[in-house]
Amino acid sequence: MRTPLIPSLVLASLLLFASSASAQERSSCARIVQDMNDLKTTISSEANSYWSHRKTYTESVNAKQKQNAEQAAEQAKAKAGVLKAGMPIRLASLKGLLTAAEAQKCLSADQLSAIREPAYELARGVNFDQFPDGASEGTVRQTTPRMPSQAPPKYLSK
Repeated sequence: MRTPLIPSLVLASLLLFASSASAQERSSCARIVQDMNDLKTTISSEANSYWSHRKTYTESVNAKQKQNAEQAAEQAKAKAGVLKAGMPIRLASLKGLLTAAEAQKCLSADQLSAIREPAYELARGVNFDQFPDGASEGTVRQTTPRMPSQAPPKYLSK
């Protein structure tokens, strides 16, 4: 007895479709993981640049010679501001990629955490930083701190 040709073709089509879908998921996961790693690297790089510009700003504001210091301080502050403004968008993009990777089971929970935690920490550090106003950080105290009174304790004076 012969099996009809149509059911065999349907079965073959379903198997081909299933293997194609599985290949697309693997391809999708590879793209998601690559995008997450690229974004993590970008966040790290931009956070490092932000802190470098912040340090330049503070050093320029506190410089002994004020010739070009004000201009350097303003340039550093502007560059840091641009980096800080872009950080929430990058963090949101990373959250979306992490959610997609988790939904598609591209990586284990530990692997996702290894990507998530350092990037979140760096991004939040930049997002919540309060840029110093003027010479408020890294300044040297101009006066000597005063010592408390040298009077003897009351229990010793009679």
